[in-house]
Formats: sequence, C-alpha cells, structure tokens
Amino acid sequence: MEKKLTFFQEQFSQTGLTKADNSLKVKRNEDSDTITEIQIYQESHGKEKEEESDVRIMFPDLYGGVYTYETSSKSNPEQWFFRTRLANPKIGENGRLDKYKSPYGSGIYPFFNKKIIETYQRAINGKELYEDETATIDTLVITEGEKKASRLCSLGVSAVGITGITMWRNQKGMETLHSDIEELILKCKVKTLVFIKDADAVSTKYDAKADMSERPNLFYTNIIKFAEATSYMINSERHELKRVLYGHTDKTYIETAKGIDDLINLNREDELTDKEVKKLPKLEAMSYIIRRKKYVQHLDRIIQDLTDLSPIGSYFRFFDLNHSQGQKNLVKAFGLLDSKNFYGVYGSEIGNRPFVFKRRQYQFDGQEVVFMKHHDTDMFCFVHDQLYKQVVRVNAQGKKSYSYKAIREAFVKWKYKSYPNFMDAIPKYESFCVKPDNTENFKQVIDNAFNLYMPLPHKAQKGKWDWTYKFFKHIFRGKSTITFDEEGNFEEHFFEGDSFAIMLDWLTLLIQNPLQKLPVPCLYSPENGTGKSTLMFFIEAILGDNATVLGNEEFLMAFNAHYVTKAFVGLDEAMIEKDVEKERLKKMVTQKNGYLQYKGKDMEKIDFFAKFMFCTNKKNFMKVEMEESRWYVLRVFPYDKSEQVANILDDYLIDEIPFVLNYMKTRKIFHPQVSRTWFDEKHYVTEQFLEVVQKTKSYTDTTIDEFIVECFNKFGLSTMRMTLEFIVERIGKTKYTIDKKAIKDYLKEKRKLEPSKKTEYVKMPIDIISINQLQQIDWRIKTGKPYIFEFKDWLSEQEQIEFLAHDPIRDEVLKNSGLYVTPRTVTQLPIDLPETMQPEAVEIAAEEVVLTKQVEVPF
Repeated sequence: MEKKLTFFQEQFSQTGLTKADNSLKVKRNEDSDTITEIQIYQESHGKEKEEESDVRIMFPDLYGGVYTYETSSKSNPEQWFFRTRLANPKIGENGRLDKYKSPYGSGIYPFFNKKIIETYQRAINGKELYEDETATIDTLVITEGEKKASRLCSLGVSAVGITGITMWRNQKGMETLHSDIEELILKCKVKTLVFIKDADAVSTKYDAKADMSERPNLFYTNIIKFAEATSYMINSERHELKRVLYGHTDKTYIETAKGIDDLINLNREDELTDKEVKKLPKLEAMSYIIRRKKYVQHLDRIIQDLTDLSPIGSYFRFFDLNHSQGQKNLVKAFGLLDSKNFYGVYGSEIGNRPFVFKRRQYQFDGQEVVFMKHHDTDMFCFVHDQLYKQVVRVNAQGKKSYSYKAIREAFVKWKYKSYPNFMDAIPKYESFCVKPDNTENFKQVIDNAFNLYMPLPHKAQKGKWDWTYKFFKHIFRGKSTITFDEEGNFEEHFFEGDSFAIMLDWLTLLIQNPLQKLPVPCLYSPENGTGKSTLMFFIEAILGDNATVLGNEEFLMAFNAHYVTKAFVGLDEAMIEKDVEKERLKKMVTQKNGYLQYKGKDMEKIDFFAKFMFCTNKKNFMKVEMEESRWYVLRVFPYDKSEQVANILDDYLIDEIPFVLNYMKTRKIFHPQVSRTWFDEKHYVTEQFLEVVQKTKSYTDTTIDEFIVECFNKFGLSTMRMTLEFIVERIGKTKYTIDKKAIKDYLKEKRKLEPSKKTEYVKMPIDIISINQLQQIDWRIKTGKPYIFEFKDWLSEQEQIEFLAHDPIRDEVLKNSGLYVTPRTVTQLPIDLPETMQPEAVEIAAEEVVLTKQVEVPF
C-alpha cells in the first residue's frame, strides 16, 4: 500500500523542485557576513504535535539575503518575511476561504526562486565566472503564487511569484513596478515580460443583486495599470525590454487546471529511470511509457505556448499590451465592451436570469440581451409618498454600514434624466417595518413594508472557537466552562447565576430570539485595554448592519434613525448623567415600540427590540437604584501581560464568527425564562451592582441609609421602631439636615415602608448610657405611628454575618437593657456572589450567638 503524503510533501511535490533547488545559502542580515542555509519551502509544525503541519515559504531577495519586515518587538525589531500555506484554511471576513497567511502589516515582497537569484548573481558578477550558464533572461513570467512560479522554474521558464493580483507594485497606493522586479529586468536584460493569471480571470459567479461587471473590470484595470507601470522601460536606453503581454489559462480548464501549476501537473507522470521501468510488469511498463509520452507532449505544448506567446495557443490566451488593438481585444475578452459582449463571455454562468452590467439590469430573452432597468433603482425606495436612498457609510476600519436617507425627487430625476423610466422602476412600499430574523427564512419585504433589518453577514459553520472562548472567559469570568472536540462539538458545564453562563445565554438570545427583552450588561473597569470595547465591536461584527456602537453624544441625539432599527446598541464610555436621560433609556430597555425619527420628517411608529450594552471606566456612569432590575454590572479585569494579544478582534475573533454563530444557533439556553427580561432578577445583584448603587446614591438616600445602619450596629437590635418625627430629629442632630417630606418619600418609594396605621406608644433608642457602671440603651418613649425596621432589609449579606456574630460589648448592653434572649444556633447559608466573593457556609455556635427581640412595653 502506497504511503500517504503529508500536507507538506504533497505541496512541495507540486512545485516540481528538487531538494537542491529548495536549499539556498543566505546572509543572516545586511550587516553580517555570516552565511546560513535555509529551505525555501519549510515544514511549519503547529502547537500540538498531532496537528497537520502548514507550509512556510521563505522569501529570499536577489542580493543574498531574505526579505525582512519591522516588528513592534524591541528585542527582535526585524524578522525574516515568510508566508504560510495553511493545512486547514479558514473562512475570512469576506466569506472566502483563506489558504495563505502573512505577518500582519509586513508589506509587499516578490518571490524569487533559487534559479532566478543565481541568474541575477551571474549578471551582476560577470557571466565569465560561470561556465556554460546564462546570465540573461529573454522572457520573464510574473504569476500569482509562489508555487506557480516554482513550477515554471522547474520547467526552465524564468518566473517571479507575487502574493496577489495587485502585488506587482512597490507598495500599496503606488502604481509602480516593484523595484526588485525592475532590477531583475534591467540586469538580466529581459526582452519580453508576461503577466499570467489563472483561468478564472474570465469567470464570474452569478449574483442577482451585485454588478457582475465589477470583478472583470477589477482584473482589467489591474492589467492596464501593470502595462502603464512597465511601458516606460520599452525602448528606453537602459532597458532591453521590447514587449509586455498579459495572458491567462484558457477558460475551458477552469474546473480541471485553473492555475498554471495545476495545468503543468495535469495528468502528471514523473520520469522513471530505465532500471525502474524494467522492474515493472510488461503491460504496466507499456502503460507507463504511453502515459509518460503523453505527459511530455503536454509539457512541450505548454513550453511552446510560453515561447510563441501567440494570441491563441494550446492552453493560453495572450494579449499584447503595447498595442491599442491588443488592449481592445482585452476589453472584449473580459466582456466589458457592452452588455451583449458581457453575456457572450459569461452567458454559461448567467443563463436566462437577469443580471447587472455597469449599473444596468439586463436579461437574455432567448434571442437577445434586453435592457430591463437601471440597477441604481434598487438603491431607492418610496415609502408612502416619500423617496429614500440607501446611504453607505464606511468607518475608520473600512467596515460598511447602511441606512436610508430622505432625498428630493427632483434631484433623482435630474441625475437619471437619460433613463425616462427610472422613477417608475423604483420599488414602492406602504411603510417601514423592523422584523428581525437570523435564520434562512429572512424576508426583506413583509406585507408591502420594507424591512429595515438586514440578513446576517456571516454563515454559521461548525468548528472550534478557541480564541473567542478564551476572550469570553476573560471578559465574563465565572466558573462555567465549555469543552470542544476537534470537529467543533461542544459540551457545556454551566452553573445557575454564574456570570459566564448568563452572558452566553444573553448572546444566544440575541441570535435565537431577537425580540426578547434582556437586561443591560454594564461592563465596568477603571483600567483601559481590558477588552470591554472589543466585545461590543465583536457583537457588531456578528450582527453586521443590525448593530451599532455609539458614543454618548450619538446616542443622546434627537434623531434616532442611526440606531432605533438595530438589534444591538453598544454605548462606549457610557455616561448617563441626567435623570431624564436615564428614564428614557429605562423605557427603551423594556418597550416594544419606538418611533423612527429622520431629520426633517415626521416620526413613524415601528417595532423596537434593541438590546443595550454599556462599557465604562467610571463607577458612577449612571445613578442606579437598588430595586431596578435592568442593569447587570460586571467588573472586567485587566489582561495578564502574558495573555494579552494585540489586534485580537481582526486577527483572531473575526475568523471564528461562523463557528460562534453555529454554537449560538444550535445550543439550548441554560437559564429558564422567569421574568420579562428572561433571567431571574436576583442574579443581577452582583457585588459591582451594589457598589454602583452605593456610589450613585443621592445625598438624601445616603444620609438616611447611614443613619439606620448605624443604629442597628450601635444598639444591636434586630428590629427597631421609629416615628418619622423621631428620625427627622435624630438626623438633624448630625451635620446633615433633611426635611420630613424627603425622608417620608424615600421610605415609601425606595424602601417600600409605610408607618403604622394607628397611633401607639413607641420605644425608640437614643444612645448608650452608663447607669451604676452598667452600659445600657437610653430610650425615648413617645406616641406616634412608627415605621418598623428589620436588620436584614438594611444590612448587606456580609454585614448581616457580622451583626449576628458574638460581640461581648453589645451582649452586655443588651443584657443590661433587659433584651437578652436565650441563644440559639443560626446556620448562615452560602451567599450567591461571584466565585471570588463566595464565602463558605457559616454555622455559628449556640453559645456565641445573642439574638435580640423587640420588647413590648406595657402601656
């Protein structure tokens, strides 16, 4: 049984290079004469031994070294440049499969094979030093991909590889040929330069909404720019370049041999020695000889095509870029002349379906291509009697977002005056609507209403999401965990009320049930760079146009069209200072309807279902009341320096969105629904929530709370009875003054306390006094309608534990006051706090506990 090749062996075999061709001696750096031997194609092992190895491709330069790029590392500011051919390609942000990966921000470099470098070295050092070896290149091929260039060189064709169709340039934004490629052309006296692309250069995928001419036009424009960048070398005194051509593999090979390396390896039959052939059985040997002969003829035809460079060869189509006729033929070859020409080139992909060519929609009716409408009509819509246009905004990261803006009909009619039926073709709707749907059943138009919700930009795909899992654990903490296998199957180990479990359910509900109202996660950390803003931008990347991240000013604007239709609204550096702003936000968290407000237009009632998230560095970002059940405050801690990853969103998290989306769509929500915001409200009361409540209390609230808590701790009473007049008087004896109405309103509205309905004698503690050297409570007895205060309603969980604990001084005061009762065992159950705050169950011994009771005074 033939041994299966590893991924590296398979890839290297396709280059056609020998081990000697792959080995090259280079200088370690420009300032060093130290020589080291490298392998141009290397095996790059993963973190785990069982992982299949990627292929690392080194990029040697013409001058005896390796291309380098600058890094942010102080210890290693320069590193050798290389590209990685991934054994397991990943889905990129554009939805395409990314087979290659380059170091972030490393720049543009051409790929030179060993034979090219040796030819250049002979040219600059004098060819007389090398017997029977040439120092010139008559025809130089530039092709996309290192492997393609290597395979051509293995056949004796001089070729340079580039890493993308536009990477013949010196750098981004410059339309000049890379200086090292020009240097090679100059010193090796290249006479003919050929730019070769794959067969799919003249193919396109059908898309009813997109302008199908954009891709062919992108290729054509790039080729013309290449011609312009090289034209000055033709007939120059310094250069010997005479011709510049463009070519691509014939379209008929798009399925079997798209690239030139695939074409060369098509039906490949490697040469055996005579000795090896003789060892084969006779019939097998004859079959091999026939196959080998056909393959050699196949290679001969390829080389002949690359030598003749005729417009129509056996495998290639070539176009002379130095002549106007060649460029005209190129326009026709890409189908860019007119709609009929376009359909003639791409008709097999389009069929009888309508297609868009240069912003106009056409359709083949069986006999000819017929104009239907201008494609720009899809950018407009009439809603009732108002015309709107879809507006595209691009942020600093290059991400697009879409919204609709009212526009004057007269302007549109003037702009498209050459198309008299333009306005008639614009779709017309009765109203806007917002109907979220993250499934495959999404509809843009519902009952003649235009749906402002958009389909998700990513497709769910099964797979592991290790980086996102680590990121979530860093942000949400908690003791819940998820385990994955290699195929992306998962098993959850969740705990009720745990912050990690709650937030994973929160994100799942955002995808599975976008109409469900949810609490507002408030991510707080006084430090910067903790990842809290990254989380919001990650959610925005998942939901696409259905999410937005705003600053305070953008959120507080009167016009809300930029966020009122969204499923997710993130508030970065949130600061809600005014009560009216807070009340507006509270209402939005739970309301089912909202009003779409465009500038200069009447408000329109729509469904409102946005989920909010705050990120803030300030603990007093908003006044929070204890009884409010909308805010889920989480403390986000700084990264450990060894775990922090620069640019984690773009480099890692975005790639895993399809896998995260699949998890969210397929998992079962752990917490059952128990409230209008789904979760049990007791889980929102985190340690950080209590800190925010305390930090944002008003002067009145804080003063009353401190007075009552001080009384419990001072007198040791588990229950106290006080009249409103007594409280006003006692607080007035401190440095604070609060009027009677403010205290009454606070007790009623914030503490839900009402005074007794009947007037009675009330015994109220004033101070601790000494009588006959015995410490006891000094009481005031007055008639009134008392409020009843229980210690458990005013003390935190930890304060209650301390209150119930043994205190000899307080015990003595209570005994002397006649309030001592027989001790009994009290079991303090575990308190539901974050893991880092969780106390053990506390059992207080009977002999150490003194409980109090309110003594009834017989009047």
